[in-house]
Amino acid sequence: MKQFILSLLQIKENNIDCTHTTVEVVSHKGIKSLFVTAKLTYDPTLCPDCGCINAQFSIVKNGTRASRITLPHISGLPAFLKLSKQRYLCKDCDHSFTAETQIVDRHCHISTRTQQWIAHQCNQRLTEQYISEMASVSAPTVSRVIDQTAQAIRQRPTHALPQHLSFDEFKSMKSIDSAMSFIFCDAISHQVIDIVEDRKQSALMRYFLRYDRLARHRVKTVTIDMYAPYINVVQACFPHAQLLSLV
Repeated sequence: MKQFILSLLQIKENNIDCTHTTVEVVSHKGIKSLFVTAKLTYDPTLCPDCGCINAQFSIVKNGTRASRITLPHISGLPAFLKLSKQRYLCKDCDHSFTAETQIVDRHCHISTRTQQWIAHQCNQRLTEQYISEMASVSAPTVSRVIDQTAQAIRQRPTHALPQHLSFDEFKSMKSIDSAMSFIFCDAISHQVIDIVEDRKQSALMRYFLRYDRLARHRVKTVTIDMYAPYINVVQACFPHAQLLSLV
């Protein structure tokens, strides 16, 4: 039963106890939603504050902390994991701490899989409001995840590019000057390469000219929606690339 529930939720976490799990479909904010209850517990090896090794009962269980984690939708229903996290007390330093899991970041209630799903929508023509509704999170959360994703992938080397690229744009955040942001990915693997806040020709020219000349000349195809500035950028920065239209 435990393995079935974890597989249903697409969770790979051995420390989640589903022995007394309940699965309910209830109304949440006026929408039918799936709620799964479970407990996170394990024997910690040491205290994260003082470094004391857990020996001779130096670290003891000390209650639980409730957490509601937003998961990707299941069968079209918003899904949430009501996770009871074990609390611990270190007798050596009187420091209390909570059990942690890889399915969600510390001090966060949006699962890592949900954040990955949101980031993956960057290459689709979807508004942040629509993505937020599909992920059961707020629009500012979508903006934050997209911004974090952009910052994480911006540190890519400028000496290599895939041979096949795909250009697109998406409705951007209010905090930047341009209404639309530019995104490009590997046309074969669909992996996002980078996001540029401004899709204007001048901004894109400055961006792509940072790449080595040889890397740009090795690009064979660029798929675009025939937006005029994209055509000019491709012709100037990727002289050996063939233009492919999305329409």
